[in-house]
Amino acid sequence: MLVTRYFLELSVINKKLTTTKPPNNFSFEKQKNPDLNKFFYKTIGKDFFWRDRLSWQITEWEKYVSNPNLHTWVLKDQQSYVGFYEFVNDATKTMCDIIQLGLLEEYRGQKLGTQLLEHCLIQCLKFKPKKISVHTCSLDHENALKNYLKRGFQLTKKESIQYYPN
Repeated sequence: MLVTRYFLELSVINKKLTTTKPPNNFSFEKQKNPDLNKFFYKTIGKDFFWRDRLSWQITEWEKYVSNPNLHTWVLKDQQSYVGFYEFVNDATKTMCDIIQLGLLEEYRGQKLGTQLLEHCLIQCLKFKPKKISVHTCSLDHENALKNYLKRGFQLTKKESIQYYPN
C-alpha cells in the first residue's frame, strides 16, 4: 500500500489563535497516566494503522509518560472519554512536536478534532516555541491535513512510502 506522509510546521512568532468554545458538557484534563495513553493509542490507532507502540509493555508506557516534556490532554464529555492529544516540547523550548491527536470513533464528524487541535496549540504556545510541528499521513482521518492547514500549518515536506500493514 502506498502512503503519503505530510510534514507540517506552524511558525508561532506573533501568532494569534482564534478558538472555538467546546460544547458546555465538554472539558479538557491534563493527564499523566500510562494506561490512558495506551488506551487512546490502541483504540484510536486501530482505525488509522498506528503500530509503533503496539508491542510496548506497561514499563515502556510508564517510561514514555514520565518524560517531563511530554504533555497529554484528554477531552471528555462529562465523564466519558472523547479524544486526546500528546505533544513534546524540546529541551531548548524552541519547538513543540504534536505526537498524537485523535478522537474515539463515536465522536468523529462533530468538529471535535478542531477543538482538540486548537486546545493543543494553546497549550504548546505556553512554552513560547518558535515553531510547532506535526506529521500526518494519508492513513489518518480524511480531515486531518485540512484541519492543520486551516490552522496555519505549512507543508514542509511530502513523501510517498510503501507501507505493509501487519
